[in-house]
Amino acid sequence: MDVLEVGLEELESYENLDAINKEINNLKVFKYRFMYNYDKEYLKNIILKHIEDLQRELFTSNKELIEYIIKIIPKINSTPTKQIDSKFSYLDDIIKKQIISYIYWKYKSKDNIEKINIQNFKKILGLKGRKELHIIPIKYSVICPKCNGEGIVYLYNYELRHLTYTCLDCKHKEDDVFSYHNQHYTLLNCCCKSCMDIKERLYNEIKYNLKNIVNEVKCKFIEKYFKLDGVNIPSEEIMKDDFKLYSSILNKDEREVLSFNPTTVDQIIKIIKDIKTRDFNHSVKNTALQNFFKHKVIYSIKNKISKDKINIILSEIMVRKFLSFQKGDKYLFFDDKIKYLYKLYDYLETSSFAQFYEIYISEFGFKIEDVYIKFANIKDYRYLSIELNNECFLENYVMNNCYTNQQVILNSNKTLIENKVIKNIFKSEPEVNQYNIFKNIYKDYIILPNYKMKQVINLDSIEHLLSKEEYIYLRNCELDFIICDREGYVIKVIELQKGRHHNDSEWVWKDNAKKKVCQILGVEFEETY
Repeated sequence: MDVLEVGLEELESYENLDAINKEINNLKVFKYRFMYNYDKEYLKNIILKHIEDLQRELFTSNKELIEYIIKIIPKINSTPTKQIDSKFSYLDDIIKKQIISYIYWKYKSKDNIEKINIQNFKKILGLKGRKELHIIPIKYSVICPKCNGEGIVYLYNYELRHLTYTCLDCKHKEDDVFSYHNQHYTLLNCCCKSCMDIKERLYNEIKYNLKNIVNEVKCKFIEKYFKLDGVNIPSEEIMKDDFKLYSSILNKDEREVLSFNPTTVDQIIKIIKDIKTRDFNHSVKNTALQNFFKHKVIYSIKNKISKDKINIILSEIMVRKFLSFQKGDKYLFFDDKIKYLYKLYDYLETSSFAQFYEIYISEFGFKIEDVYIKFANIKDYRYLSIELNNECFLENYVMNNCYTNQQVILNSNKTLIENKVIKNIFKSEPEVNQYNIFKNIYKDYIILPNYKMKQVINLDSIEHLLSKEEYIYLRNCELDFIICDREGYVIKVIELQKGRHHNDSEWVWKDNAKKKVCQILGVEFEETY
């Protein structure tokens, strides 16, 4: 299957989007920098102070309740929550947050011997979701990495896996607690000057490049499509080579179909259908058609379709593969996807900054009316590739001419000839020339060159008429040319007398011995010069 691949770095519009996206990816400058550089002693002290502040506030207003909770901690750790009488249903959410925060920071500390199952305790309080959604965080003062101003890190657990950050000077915010979203979430929820500048540039780059990049990718695919090597009709030489290679290994089904002398693929298909109808009561599967492709009796030819047609097909492939559409639980047909995509393009073309951020909801994701459209695949990959299916080509079929013309293809393997693996039936150039002459003279006869006499004449039946020397020689001698009738019986023997050696006494004796046999049998004997 043909595959088209486009490198996004080839596209001008991608450069602009990629540059602004790299800036967005560097927005969360805070989290990992803090995790490996905080002052452990300072953090320990502010956690202790935080516990003291919570304890003082709770014991002032809810001393009995806190003492009760501390008393039942062992039970909370070991008893199913349904079996514990809840005394907390009347508490408001603020008190619940104070209670779980105090219990968490005090009893989850590695310095505290007594521990508590926070998940069970959270259920008893009737709190849902991650504990970080309910815990009052620790405030850790830092220098803002963006403006060197005063920043505050809010810590929601001992593992430092969930943090939020606010700069009191530049107002930059980062949130790793209330959302698992990426840097685009940080950008959309921060109004500091730096993030607002990036928002402005993101607005402009998407507004002017998003549609362009989709169209540029499609144009690149079309350009590469028309550069694909087509599958053309094989040359006469290739057909001959394939005929030599496969014609001797065709199976019975293939040979039967070809025995009807089909000249087109349509005729082959009709013959196979007729054979299948004939053999309907037999369970044997006819595999002739599949094997004709395998054995190069039939060739599949692929031609490119028009630019307009491939444009439509590639548009659909791109929308299905690189864009995602979601409308609740409803399935969107392709035409609906195109409709909403162009609604998005129209909206982006006329939208203001504020209007843009009304529909820009996530990383290269938009909500137009009630449909979510995301371009993340185009953004995430440096290379985009698509597989071309059969509808991207005009498929045609042709037969190997060597079968339709019923040609006889002679072996011309030079290597075998040079290594004398294949022998020549002629012994000299004069024999070849004479054979070509005889072909025109004896058109309705069979001509055998350099054929052993004993293969066509039963010498044993006339042994008594020959001398011992003649019999021994004739059993192994070859006749230059034997002319046979259509049934294969000898009617004439022709001996070439080219070369001085035929005047030697030995050769004269040999020629006379051959002539003697022909005279005995009444077979015409001719010497040609």
